[in-house]
Amino acid sequence: TSAEPLLSLQGITKRFGSFAALSDVSLDIRPGEIHCILGENGAGKSTLCNLVFGVHRPDGGAMRYRGAAFHPSGPADARTRPGSGAAGRRC
Repeated sequence: TSAEPLLSLQGITKRFGSFAALSDVSLDIRPGEIHCILGENGAGKSTLCNLVFGVHRPDGGAMRYRGAAFHPSGPADARTRPGSGAAGRRC
């Protein structure tokens, strides 16, 4: 059986003006997993990290941490979550 996700992103969308930086991104991270986010310049890697770290807010979709709605108010808030790992580090 697989464990409940520590962090779950479902249908995440982020726009900057008319530019869609992220569109319908979903990702589950379970305890003990290590993930690497790869892509070309402009693919949305930093934007995704900045949403998780509370630098930006998503325009659509849901973020959950340990099953509860997750809306960090900034990097300091994101860092207070046990198991948040790289929160606040350059992504």
